[in-house]
Amino acid sequence: MENNKTFSLFSTCIPVRGYKRSIIYDLNRYSFYYVPNDLIEVIKALEKKSLGILEKEYSIKEWKIVGEYIKYLVDLDLGFYLNIDDKNSFPQIDLYWDYPEVISNIILQYSLLLKKYIKIVLQNIDKLNCSSLEIRIQNTICYSELVCFLDIFNNSIIQTIDIILYKDTLSKIQLEKISKNNRLRKIIILSSTRNYLSGKIHFIKTGTSSQKKISISKREFFTVNINFFSESQEYNTYFNRKLYINAEGNIYNSPETINTYGNIFDNRTNILNLVSSTAYQKLWRIPKTKIEPCNICEYRFMCLDNRIPLLKSKPKGEIMYFFTEECEYNPISMKWSDDYEN
Repeated sequence: MENNKTFSLFSTCIPVRGYKRSIIYDLNRYSFYYVPNDLIEVIKALEKKSLGILEKEYSIKEWKIVGEYIKYLVDLDLGFYLNIDDKNSFPQIDLYWDYPEVISNIILQYSLLLKKYIKIVLQNIDKLNCSSLEIRIQNTICYSELVCFLDIFNNSIIQTIDIILYKDTLSKIQLEKISKNNRLRKIIILSSTRNYLSGKIHFIKTGTSSQKKISISKREFFTVNINFFSESQEYNTYFNRKLYINAEGNIYNSPETINTYGNIFDNRTNILNLVSSTAYQKLWRIPKTKIEPCNICEYRFMCLDNRIPLLKSKPKGEIMYFFTEECEYNPISMKWSDDYEN
């Protein structure tokens, strides 16, 4: 083995260590790969050592396994061989994250009241300069009513719309017609007897019709890309930059939170001051790295989680959080609650 030859992952292929195994996040290709924790230590060692030097620290049998894994990573186009002197020519990717506006996504609970005064809602959306909207419809809605409501946003700054239907009452043909709306990104139908994906239409079987009880800390909501990975380093990717308006116009950080910060129909409500307050942004800066046991989970930088973190007492003034509800995945046993492997 040449003493000046080493191996490096591409800058957008980032290893994340879990309790029992690690994952390499391929941020450019929106995918991920499981690897043993020991391999992550090898990759770290190769940041300063050549393959030839590091080989001397392993037995022949151990190094053969290491070599097979490195070849595996090269074959997957996750990394490459290079001279150790060229390491500084390939810096790590900058994971700094920011967003130009204070709110990046708004959740709107549909109601006849909100529909009647939708102009007020749109005026406040314009003030926030928010382009992403999620509409949650808990009660039964007819096809024509939903189409008319979506048409209201045709001349707004909203660029993408997601719809969540809590009643599976629209036909497949009606849903397909709605999905042709250029702003519509996806329609999720909950409590459905159907369970499949079809383009923008997602049917999901779930046993609840309450929007506050639906857990999204599931594999279906895993997201692997540069933006999500970067945001998750310092922020809670679910609560960060989010605003929720319920059926009565009350303003919350999200549907899961209980503190209300004003009402959209109240002339005294200054929407920009409201969402800029420390109280409103309380949950934004609680990333998975500050929540136990998420901080030892290999999925922590791809997981969207709507559970509310609570402050946990720790010695020496260390600030950590926890959830009262258990996750479907246990990073210590590497098991899902439905016993689905990997």
